[in-house]
Amino acid sequence: MKKIFSLAAVAACSMVSMAQNSVISKAAFLQEQNKTAEALEVLKSSFDNPKTTKFAEIYNQAGKLVSTQFNPELMKAAQNEPLDTAKFISSLNEMVDYFTKSYVAEHTPDAKGKMPKVKFSPENTRVLLGCQDYFFYAGIFLNQNRDKAGAYEYFNKHLQFVNNPALADKRDSLIQAKAQNYAQASYYCSMLAYEMKKWDDVLRQTQELLPKKELLAEAKIPVRDLYLMRFEANLTGKKDTLAYVNDLKHAIDNIEDNQAFMESLVAVYNEKNDVKSAEETANEMVAKNPQSKSAWFIKGYVDMNLKHDYAAARNAFDKALELDPNYLEAMANKAYCYINEVVTKRQNGGYKYAGSNLDRVKGQKAVDLYNKELKEIRGYFEKALPLMEKVRELAPERSRLWASALEQIYSNLNQKAKAEEMENIMRQGLH
Repeated sequence: MKKIFSLAAVAACSMVSMAQNSVISKAAFLQEQNKTAEALEVLKSSFDNPKTTKFAEIYNQAGKLVSTQFNPELMKAAQNEPLDTAKFISSLNEMVDYFTKSYVAEHTPDAKGKMPKVKFSPENTRVLLGCQDYFFYAGIFLNQNRDKAGAYEYFNKHLQFVNNPALADKRDSLIQAKAQNYAQASYYCSMLAYEMKKWDDVLRQTQELLPKKELLAEAKIPVRDLYLMRFEANLTGKKDTLAYVNDLKHAIDNIEDNQAFMESLVAVYNEKNDVKSAEETANEMVAKNPQSKSAWFIKGYVDMNLKHDYAAARNAFDKALELDPNYLEAMANKAYCYINEVVTKRQNGGYKYAGSNLDRVKGQKAVDLYNKELKEIRGYFEKALPLMEKVRELAPERSRLWASALEQIYSNLNQKAKAEEMENIMRQGLH
């Protein structure tokens, strides 16, 4: 009886094997007749069959069949010809799925813990390696079709493809070899997430990118864009002013052209009338990096605009100018220190006669005081004059930075022709 049973078992196994071979052979025959869809359906019929054991071969064959649908669209893309984007993407997904399943089947033990023989895995891995960049292309195609959500999905698929089980032993080398490509994909994800107001994703993607300074430069990714997206995500999306302030500080430390960021930082404190925090931040930045012109500028800006300590502000701007003698903003704001100081003093009653008509000033002592006050006032504008004229010389195209200030200076120094010139420049709106 045992012998009969054994023979029956062998026969049953042979029949299952023959059935599976028949499926594979039939699919191959149909493919030879260019009946790809029919061939694929034949293979699919065995996917859920509990008697199927040759999954590695069947999935590998299915992947090959789908590749015949995918490759023509890929060729069109390579030749910059119109392609069926939907077909490109659907066949790509299906192809990757089948080759991955084939690989997994050869690396999964059976019920008895026995590992299958590796036959198709090298081919599966080779094909999958080539598929990674296709997800990047899919992202580009979808973005061109204004499908932001789809583009975002496929750029992310590109980024996550290194986690495919067939690429496990190549993961680190792939990440290193394709670092620029990954950075670019992550940047695209950040922008798409920003456009879709997916604020958490914006913060996550940009946070991963920002520390990679050299890579960002190599991939020509604008660091300023990353910070601007973070600012919006924190302010508009998350309503997190503290995170916004911290990002501003970080941006100031890491971007050379950071003037707007510095002014935004001070504006936050100014809006809240939080002079103490502004001062602490400025002092912290100077202490952290005393060789940073930006740090000294922030301190000067806070001293001038929030504390109204013009002497301290000028000292801070001087420190910035020692580090960069042509630092336009520091130069201009030092000039504004002189202008604002004298204007503030006049508004607060610091002058008894200044601004009055001389004919109404009676008595020699009064006249003497009038002239003394006038001389002092002129002295402030005379100190501001060479600074602001230097700003104009260095940046003639930035009239908004110097025209209004120079008009005020020239007017107070009775240089009427030059004052009128500034008025004309402002009137014409030259930049």
